Amino acid sequence: MSKSLGNLIMVSDLLNTYSPDAVRLYLASHHYREAWSYDEKDLQKSQELADFLKQAVWVESGEKVSFSPVEYGREFSESMENDLGTPGAVHALEGLAQGILEAAKGQRDVKEAQEMLRKYGLVLGLTFGSGTPEERVVKGWNAKKR
Repeated sequence: MSKSLGNLIMVSDLLNTYSPDAVRLYLASHHYREAWSYDEKDLQKSQELADFLKQAVWVESGEKVSFSPVEYGREFSESMENDLGTPGAVHALEGLAQGILEAAKGQRDVKEAQEMLRKYGLVLGLTFGSGTPEERVVKGWNAKKR
């Protein structure tokens, strides 16, 4: 990509169409050591995934037997510890979200799993549609502006 050739994609332009979470997921779905090219279809899929994850975070929990998220937490951690394997980590979050939604459908308690999804999503900078940045980010930004 080159600005002089006119094929540079600015994140600020992407944010006119896609959520910040979608852009983060799109970038995280590529390993930092591998070359890749911008693909609008992949970015659209990342927006769908961002919406899916948001739905899992906010779905109402049931009261029946708890859904255990342990295997997804392990997958996420192992991926990140393996040369910062963000594509595998994104896959783990998607699996966790799928498990949460299926368990919630069966009226199972998914609070622990939702907390794990929030925690690990935060590692990738995901906000799940909360619309506000973390307090620590705001404090850091304000400290730099002085």
